[in-house]
Amino acid sequence: MSELKNRPHDPDDGIEALFRLAKRPQDPAAEISERVRETVHETWLRTLKARRRRRWAFSTSMVAAAATLVWLAGPLTTSTESMETVPALAHLARLNGTEIWVNEALVLDEATPFFSGDVLRTGPDSRMSIEFPGGTSLRLDRASQLTLVSPNECTLSSGAVYIDGRPKSTPITVMSQKLAVTEIGTQFEVRLLPAATRVRVREGAVQIDRSTQNLQILAGQEMSANQNGDVQQRQISPYDTEWDWVTSVAKLPELRELTVYEFLLWYAREKGQELRFDDSALREELKEATIEGTIPSLDAYQTRDAVLAIASLALTSDDEYLVISRMDGKTI
Repeated sequence: MSELKNRPHDPDDGIEALFRLAKRPQDPAAEISERVRETVHETWLRTLKARRRRRWAFSTSMVAAAATLVWLAGPLTTSTESMETVPALAHLARLNGTEIWVNEALVLDEATPFFSGDVLRTGPDSRMSIEFPGGTSLRLDRASQLTLVSPNECTLSSGAVYIDGRPKSTPITVMSQKLAVTEIGTQFEVRLLPAATRVRVREGAVQIDRSTQNLQILAGQEMSANQNGDVQQRQISPYDTEWDWVTSVAKLPELRELTVYEFLLWYAREKGQELRFDDSALREELKEATIEGTIPSLDAYQTRDAVLAIASLALTSDDEYLVISRMDGKTI
């Protein structure tokens, strides 16, 4: 396997300086998992402490006001035990654009936590994704508004939301215009159209509860219900280009020590396609080739292109399949 530094490259590119292919060390899974867990935990602690400081400062001002009331109206019993930190429901995973608000305040920090009652809104040229404990991803399309009601419920007021559920996460219900859409281990989208609510299922299934009937929609199906209660259904493939917006705002996996094979598997799932290889030998080689470094500003498509270029790979999209081959007969 050749090192990146031995490959010809464009000195203005800069990407190759951040990525390198190398042999996977023996059984690194435990070490990698621990490192990722420690990093996530440290980030969570920093966010939690910052949130606690903000809430304590607010509480301190309230205590000062209460002290004034004591002087005016007599003793007032207070307890610091009630000043507990409220746990976050989710954290910001990715921003695309600059017009993103939470409770009418612009969101600039990708470590932003979200809480029950928070109202998320995206502008006409912006998208965002947030991540819940357990890994479930919630993504908002352009010109959308959504309220986080609880750990397992949100309300869509405009635009579209996409849910990518995880087995260990609590199923999420999306409330919208007389519809309640609950995931059943799935990827799905709910979109508010001018005269209807549309639900699409990419993977798994959803349960739709309406005032008149309950339905279950399976992968590859789409249902639209207008304000009169009329329902229309049609088929939509998991790799249809209308799903592309959700990939553009996907949170990138941690690339450090991730194999090229694992990254391509992740990307194929984001595209709703099955990963295939020109030959089995190439597949086995990519299971040993690892990636070092990351560029947070790149999206899924740009990262895919960087990985393919550095690994001398070519990608062909053939409807339901993503086919990986060697670029001009080169070896890794």
